[in-house]
Amino acid sequence: MKRNSIIWIIIAVWLVGLVGTFFFTQMAVDKKEKKLWMQAHDALSDYFDSQSTYMDVVYSGKNVAYEQISIPERPQKIDNPQQDWQRSLNDSYGRNLEQWKSEYGDIWKLYKLKPKYKAENSWNSDNEWTGWMFHGLKYYNAWEGIDEFIEYPYQVGLKKQDDNFFYGFMPTIQEALNSAYEFETEDPKSSNRNKFAGGNKSSIWNLKDMVDNEYFFLWSYDYDCNRWGKESTDSMLRATDWDKYHVNSASSLPTTYSFVDGLFGKTDYPGVYNGYYQVYNRMQRTAIWEVKYDWRFDNKSRDLKKYRIWWAAIITFLMLGSVIPLSIIENKKKKLAEETLQDRLIRLCNPQNFMKKYDMKKVETANALYQRLMTVGLGEQALNEISQTAITELGITLIDETQLKRLKEKVNPQHYLKPYNAEKVSLANELFARICKDGLTYEEYIEIEKESRKL
Repeated sequence: MKRNSIIWIIIAVWLVGLVGTFFFTQMAVDKKEKKLWMQAHDALSDYFDSQSTYMDVVYSGKNVAYEQISIPERPQKIDNPQQDWQRSLNDSYGRNLEQWKSEYGDIWKLYKLKPKYKAENSWNSDNEWTGWMFHGLKYYNAWEGIDEFIEYPYQVGLKKQDDNFFYGFMPTIQEALNSAYEFETEDPKSSNRNKFAGGNKSSIWNLKDMVDNEYFFLWSYDYDCNRWGKESTDSMLRATDWDKYHVNSASSLPTTYSFVDGLFGKTDYPGVYNGYYQVYNRMQRTAIWEVKYDWRFDNKSRDLKKYRIWWAAIITFLMLGSVIPLSIIENKKKKLAEETLQDRLIRLCNPQNFMKKYDMKKVETANALYQRLMTVGLGEQALNEISQTAITELGITLIDETQLKRLKEKVNPQHYLKPYNAEKVSLANELFARICKDGLTYEEYIEIEKESRKL
């Protein structure tokens, strides 16, 4: 196969390789993305392998302030309801009554915890006014994410006593709260006791360190709103061009349609109680955390660009490493093929050719011939004389072996049998016989090369 054909084949393979690199790198990065997505969710599952909720104590033993409030009224059934809402209220009457009985049915007095100072959020307010507070993380599953929450008491009810004598043993509100704290954290009957066994596992930042990786991270819309403000967070999310993040994993990007309805959802419920008091707790969600693609750094796009540049550079380097040498060889052979006899003699009779393995006589002869060859317009007879001297005294060969082999291939009669051409077979047969004989001279070679053009 001719070198020019090989060069064009290499260039074609290079172009195909560039196209293949585009798809190959996309597949490689997609595979990496799926691997990191699974890695993040596996880390999340492993973190909550023994239990779904971890809690710790934010503070405890703080002095509280409080005020007495009215006990919520007992639900009443509406006689002869006329409106739909009245009928609906009657339908839920039994359920509401049972709930009221369980929460307030035996309450004598109800007290609401409050900050010691007027302004709850000002510089002089006491932010530990609840006496104690817990912080926790609750894991649902890989799709629903994690609730970060706080739990604290918000009111205390003193219970009715069958005998007035026992009212003298009623605990203070502070004592009731302290006792409730001890029960929550130490008593084996407490549903929360085992949740404090996780040590520092209730820290969202420890969890983030385990889950976050090169492509994915634990993200919270609530946390961003709390940090930057809801308006700024919504504005940032809506201004982001999510279409440019070609992420395959489900629920991998936040959208403006998946925002929670407001921050910090609250749930109130009766907590610790005994024969004298009932402490009412409030669980307040502070943030929902989910595994999301880390669009802030967009490392997937970075990797895709980096891999494509790397592979394109490698393929191009390999292509150039093959094409350039072949092109140089081909150009050199083309130049040799187009060389005149005088040009060839100038190249071969250069005295420099005999310096490496020094030969005084050959250098002297080559110098004399080289001087004559530098004369412009030497005739055919002079060139023949110089050729003969160069062959006999310098031992050079004017016939290039590669060109001779190529010419033999061209004048081989077999090439003209299919399709059969009698004239070309006859001419090729004659030329092939002449070129294969021993002692072929350069003049004969040139003559055969001219005659071969008729084939």
